Amino acid sequence: EKLEKQLADKDIKLSKLIKDKENLETYAKQTLKIFQQKYIATTQDFMIQLKEKTQMIQALEAELGSEQEDVQIWYNMEDKKDEDSIDASSSAHTIHTIFI
Repeated sequence: EKLEKQLADKDIKLSKLIKDKENLETYAKQTLKIFQQKYIATTQDFMIQLKEKTQMIQALEAELGSEQEDVQIWYNMEDKKDEDSIDASSSAHTIHTIFI
């Protein structure tokens, strides 16, 4: 009779431990699922932000490249004017020398 009572007590404790284990596993699975959902959402947000930043950088680089081309064209025009001026003064000097 005493052993039967002890056995019943052990069965109750075992049942409680099994239930606690199941509850802990359920909680862990739910927590992991919530974490994964938040991780995926955050990752997607960062990927969108990264794409936007990359597009902005590419646009700025294209604009900078265009401005650099404009500056280069301007410098080339200035160099051409300087060369023409040098050629004109050299020609004038040559003509002046010939007539002198």
